[in-house]
Amino acid sequence: MLTMPKPYCLNMVNWTCIEDYQKAVGKRDRKLLRLVTLAYDNMHIYMGYDGNRNKDLSDSCFRMANDIIDRCETMLSNANA
Repeated sequence: MLTMPKPYCLNMVNWTCIEDYQKAVGKRDRKLLRLVTLAYDNMHIYMGYDGNRNKDLSDSCFRMANDIIDRCETMLSNANA
């Protein structure tokens, strides 16, 4: 089961947090939600805040980003069909 990350938002006016994206994505596509959550955890939290510099993790993050782009492209092409 997919677990949601702890809230990392700053409660400031006009700031958007990851939970806003997850909520919007989750309404449209659960697979995309999983990809966004994993990418956020790996790229932003582990590599950004924690400073993980593992090359394999970095490579997998680029693959996840490409998977997100591909999934969005598929969704758009299906919506325009």
